[in-house]
Amino acid sequence: MEVSAREMKRTPRAIEVKLRPLGVVVEKRAALHTTTTEAKSKSLLSNEQALKVLVVV
Repeated sequence: MEVSAREMKRTPRAIEVKLRPLGVVVEKRAALHTTTTEAKSKSLLSNEQALKVLVVV
């Protein structure tokens, strides 16, 4: 998440906020230092559509 945020010149928190309306919840697991995502919605955007939403700010 941090690498993606850095490449898009956004904070990791900003990326999480943008992903929430898309139905994606980011879980942080401190013990393993990894992140996982879980789809909460049946109508998810394609990767290209989600990237457009993240970049347009």
